Amino acid sequence: EDVYFVHSYYAPLTEQNKEWILTSTTYSNQRFISGVQRGCVCATQFHPEKSGETGLHVLKGFFEAIESGTLAETIKLEPNLDIPTQLVKRVVVALDVRTNDHGDLV
Repeated sequence: EDVYFVHSYYAPLTEQNKEWILTSTTYSNQRFISGVQRGCVCATQFHPEKSGETGLHVLKGFFEAIESGTLAETIKLEPNLDIPTQLVKRVVVALDVRTNDHGDLV
């Protein structure tokens, strides 16, 4: 599925954090954590876009698991390292092109 990432941090898959890992992704031959879950708390590094089928499917899955009370029981899947992820084209419609872009809030 195609999603885009909203953060640029890197969290490696390790033995210490394996119970938190919900999803993983490969970029430039580097595997990293792209989603975590601990009990009823889930977080993704990617943006589940509401305007696309993939994002709606991800969000629907979260909401259904919350509603049914099964979110904390989500079965973790072992990452399939044989299936690489790929870059996809994305159009960014609103870029901040100010000259004083030093990480300050827009």
